[in-house]
Amino acid sequence: MNDVERKKIEEGVRLILEGIGDDPERAGIVDTPRRVADMYEEIFSGVGVDPTPVASIVPGANFDEMIMVKDIPLQSLCEHHLLPFNGKAHVAYIPNKDGRITGLSKIARVVDILSKRPQVQERLTTEIADTRRSSACTGSRGAGCGARYWRLPATRRWRATPWPKRSPRP
Repeated sequence: MNDVERKKIEEGVRLILEGIGDDPERAGIVDTPRRVADMYEEIFSGVGVDPTPVASIVPGANFDEMIMVKDIPLQSLCEHHLLPFNGKAHVAYIPNKDGRITGLSKIARVVDILSKRPQVQERLTTEIADTRRSSACTGSRGAGCGARYWRLPATRRWRATPWPKRSPRP
């Protein structure tokens, strides 16, 4: 968040606590609104941030083979219920014809920026690939992003329907 409105966040958390029947002045939670505002400032720091300038170009690399970075850890919050999901992104691209590349750490930084905003997994994967393909990032001849995600299961939302089976976590 570029311009975090801390007072609004704190008041919102107080209203939630009151709404669930708790006392926001109770000793154990009196500082919770401030702590949540602190946390939101960090975990939503990608809101409104353009990740393309981060993906700077390494001059004179003259490289034309596919470049892939695997297992980039990511954490985000699902935009539907603000529940966390985690994952690992795998980003690959083919440099443009003049061989310009982006440093590997910059690719991980792009993943970090895009995951620090309310997201859905499908859009996050697309945004990572689109940023990689962008002409501001080198205008690569091709780019792709795959990811494996896991999130708080639906049963944690106290639903009777069990979560479908999935492959083991990476």
